[in-house]
Amino acid sequence: MLQRSEKQLVTRYAAAWIQAMAAKPALCRQDLLRLRDMLAQVVPFKRLIDDRLIAPADRIRLLQLLFPKLSLDAMTQAWLLQLARRRRLSLLPTCLEEAEAKLSQADGREPARVISAHAVEEGHRTKIGQALARWLNLAQPPEISWSVDPHLLTGFRCLIGSYLLDFSGATKLKTMARSLTEGHEPSKL
Repeated sequence: MLQRSEKQLVTRYAAAWIQAMAAKPALCRQDLLRLRDMLAQVVPFKRLIDDRLIAPADRIRLLQLLFPKLSLDAMTQAWLLQLARRRRLSLLPTCLEEAEAKLSQADGREPARVISAHAVEEGHRTKIGQALARWLNLAQPPEISWSVDPHLLTGFRCLIGSYLLDFSGATKLKTMARSLTEGHEPSKL
C-alpha cells in the first residue's frame, strides 16, 4: 500500500503525463497499454523499473536505448526520463494505474483490472473484454489493465468497480480444501 505522500506523487505524475498528452489522447492510451504490457511480460524492463541498485544515470541510458524499440511518443519518453531523473521510476506501475483510471473516468468508462496467472494473448484479452461487457451490460468492452500474478496458479481475477470475479485456481483449491475440512463433498461445489 502506498503511503499518503507517495499517493500524492503518483497522482501528480499521472496528471502531468495526461496533461502533456492532452492533444493526443489516442497516443496516450496506446503508450499506456504498451508500457503496461512491457511491465507485465518483459522481465528485464520490470527489473529496470524496480531495481533500486541500478544507478539513476544507468537507468536513463537504458531507457534511452529502449525507446526506439518501444515506439513511445516523445512526450511519454520525456515523462519517463523525468521519473528516472527524480528517482521515481519505481512508481511507474502505480502511475500507469492512476493514469488509466483518470482516462477511463474522463471517457465515462469503468476501468477494469485483470490479474492472470500467466500472460494473456491478445485474442484472449479481446474475448475477456467482450465477456465483461456482456456480463456488465456495457455498450463496449471496458478499459482493461493487465497484470500477472503466478500465485493464482491458473485462471484470472477481474476487478471492475465494486465487483470481484475470481476464476483463479488458487481460490478453487482453497474452496475445495475448506469444503473437505468441513465435511462437504468436493463434487457439490
